[in-house]
Amino acid sequence: MPHLGTSSAEAPSYRVPGARRRYTRSGGRAAGRGARPPWCAPGTRTGSARGVRIVLLTATPCALLLPLAAPGPRLALYVLGSLVTIAGVVLGNVVLGSFRQSYTPPALLSRVAATSMFANQATIPLGALTGGLLGSALGLRPAMWIMTGLLVLSAAVLLASPLRTSRDLPTGRAQGLSDNSRRARDAGHPA
Repeated sequence: MPHLGTSSAEAPSYRVPGARRRYTRSGGRAAGRGARPPWCAPGTRTGSARGVRIVLLTATPCALLLPLAAPGPRLALYVLGSLVTIAGVVLGNVVLGSFRQSYTPPALLSRVAATSMFANQATIPLGALTGGLLGSALGLRPAMWIMTGLLVLSAAVLLASPLRTSRDLPTGRAQGLSDNSRRARDAGHPA
């Protein structure tokens, strides 16, 4: 059965339905089990900031293997690219999520977490819409090249941030609440 928007000549013919999904999910599971790798911990030789940088800058380029996949032996490119990319994203999310929870003042944690989740989740439909439009206009493989290229560029943003030269992410709590948060706290209202 052809995929939506493809002709039967263009549609991939995978022999084992569900195998792709099962193998690519294992990258996320493996990264989740590793949770916060010891080499990404603050104060280690690598450091937490360097660890995030290394993980994301080495894992996301593996997404460029996805457009190279095809039925047969080249299906391994899809499995490898997905496995490494998903594992890198999960590891990065674990380390950055732990940092966010330890650094954000308790009065602001729910707001910071909600804003971060919203910014992350709001981009998913935009990416799906963009990928669908590109796929319809240019074809599936060119759309995959463009979208995976954008993924790699998004990780490269780390090179322009203060994380580029940092060894560790800041430890402890961020200092200072805004005047409004301080007044709300003193009045007994949630911040």
